[in-house]
Amino acid sequence: MAITIYLAVVVFITGFLVDVLPFLKIIKTVSELSKKSVATIQSTDLDDDAKQKILLSCSTGIFKESFKIAFYTLLIFGVVYALFWVSKFFPPLSADALIDYSITWTGIIISLAAFFIYFIIKKLYVKYRV
Repeated sequence: MAITIYLAVVVFITGFLVDVLPFLKIIKTVSELSKKSVATIQSTDLDDDAKQKILLSCSTGIFKESFKIAFYTLLIFGVVYALFWVSKFFPPLSADALIDYSITWTGIIISLAAFFIYFIIKKLYVKYRV
């Protein structure tokens, strides 16, 4: 039972991190920069030198945003790893047992349930907050 609760807590915390970190904003920025790059390439009004400068600027922006996505993803993996590592201090839990449990059908169902419960609670909070 303890392993089930701990797995739900780990997934709940992971869902919180995914929700709090600005992934959607970054994806929107990358999409806008990509559209600007395509429009620049297709433009007949600009000379090649101007196109190169604009494309270099867009490419740099896409690289920076991609780096942010990689950093946030590593941050999430780091937090999840730390939560699995902390589990070894609780005798009935261990990182190996937690990983083994999380890949069973029960673990997968509990993980999905915890993830959806987090977003349902968040949606209800936003809807009914004072």
